[in-house]
Amino acid sequence: MTETEIQSMMIDNKTINQRIENSLNAIFANIDITAAQGRVLMYIANCPDREIFAADLHKHLCISKPSVSALIKKLRKSGYICCTGCESDERYKNLAVTEKGRKVAMLISQHMRNTEQEAFRTFTEDEMSEFMRLQKKLLNNISNMNTEKLKMERMTD
Repeated sequence: MTETEIQSMMIDNKTINQRIENSLNAIFANIDITAAQGRVLMYIANCPDREIFAADLHKHLCISKPSVSALIKKLRKSGYICCTGCESDERYKNLAVTEKGRKVAMLISQHMRNTEQEAFRTFTEDEMSEFMRLQKKLLNNISNMNTEKLKMERMTD
């Protein structure tokens, strides 16, 4: 595969992500929530049995710390999440979904399922399995690449 083809594939990956996000933003406009806010809300809603902190969102969703702060602020202002002090360390604020947030999370979940079904409607089961396998392989390569880069940066500091 040529370098141009690889670059094209990487651009296609970014385009796919952007189109899905744009589609979700259009769907969510009437409930005054963005795809990025929905992603954070869904993460918090899907972890009801454990404490979630801003650092968890940064780590697990690969969102910058300033972006996490802005997303949390907007979700709190809209009444979708609330923050409570951590029992073991008051500096940390535990994030939890409110009842209003739970209702919106259910709506988002339904829209996400519809989007996923539409995006993969022409894929066979084998193609889905292969796509998932290759996607995980690519993600692992990129994660390892970032880990190696961090190690090199620490060595030069």
